[in-house]
Amino acid sequence: MIIKIVEDNIKSIPENEIAISFSGGVDSTLLAALSKKHKKVTLYTINYEEKGEDLQYARKAAQELNLPLVEVKITKEELFSNYPYALELSKGDVVKAHVLAPLISLVKAVEEPAILFGAGTEEIFMGYDRHYHFPKQQLKQKLREEYQALKHNEIEALTKLCQQYNKKAYFPYYDDKLLEYVQSFPEELIAKDTERKKHLLREAVKGLVPEFVRTRKKKALQYGTKVADALKRYPAEQA
Repeated sequence: MIIKIVEDNIKSIPENEIAISFSGGVDSTLLAALSKKHKKVTLYTINYEEKGEDLQYARKAAQELNLPLVEVKITKEELFSNYPYALELSKGDVVKAHVLAPLISLVKAVEEPAILFGAGTEEIFMGYDRHYHFPKQQLKQKLREEYQALKHNEIEALTKLCQQYNKKAYFPYYDDKLLEYVQSFPEELIAKDTERKKHLLREAVKGLVPEFVRTRKKKALQYGTKVADALKRYPAEQA
């Protein structure tokens, strides 16, 4: 059911040529694997000074999927230049601004009219450390609240960013049906695998994504790309 919901959402996208914001993680790799069956797909990944494990995973996963990969090269100076707009998009949330700063460059580089993002997977499938500290009796409600809040933070920010560059943003995981289906499982199953996280998604993608991707430990974009190392020094080193 998980795969069907996500694939149906991809199939419903009117544009035939699409880009995917690609990290070589389980979320974006599943989007790529499903999208290539229905669309002309180009993958875009952040290359921050040849640093970060996302770049290595993205290269390897793109090769396995036989899909073109565009490496969006970004320097510290460009990150610093992007940061004020990222902070504006995130409404002052520094953590989210660290994610958005490199994505500004990625969106600018995309040539396709539509970009797919993996927003929603963390909140639906339990992807953050803090989720594992929620009381069991409050877990599903807390996840639901975070999922609903996405409309007014991450999704709103990415939609606005894409519009700025005449692109359309799509979020195939952000679907109420998917949330309800996952929340129909016991809390113990949703919260299983505290190390890698997102247990139910990882189980669903068996055989659909390379195993090295499926078993990869989750790492947030700003850490997987190493841009956090630079941005934590902003504005002290601002060019």
